[in-house]
Amino acid sequence: MSGSLWKQLLTRGSSWIEPSASPEAWETTAELRRKLLYTHLNALPARWQAAQNEFRALLDKMRAKQVTVEEAGWFGVRCVELYAFYCLGVVIGARSLQP
Repeated sequence: MSGSLWKQLLTRGSSWIEPSASPEAWETTAELRRKLLYTHLNALPARWQAAQNEFRALLDKMRAKQVTVEEAGWFGVRCVELYAFYCLGVVIGARSLQP
């Protein structure tokens, strides 16, 4: 990243930068991290319900044999993506790449 681009980026985001690394700044960032975490946790039930509804709709279409090849392909891609995120979570959770 070039120096002028970096300065331009920092100038644009200057309202989001804490002026010093004081203890208050650390407390503020810790509070923001907690807010972000709990905001995402709060949204999980609605997202889970939406995913279940989409899965049920797909199953209904499959039972009625109305699924197109494109829809089946996207479903397969989504399944592979979810499995990859699961594996990544296991690796990160174990903090190791060894089995």
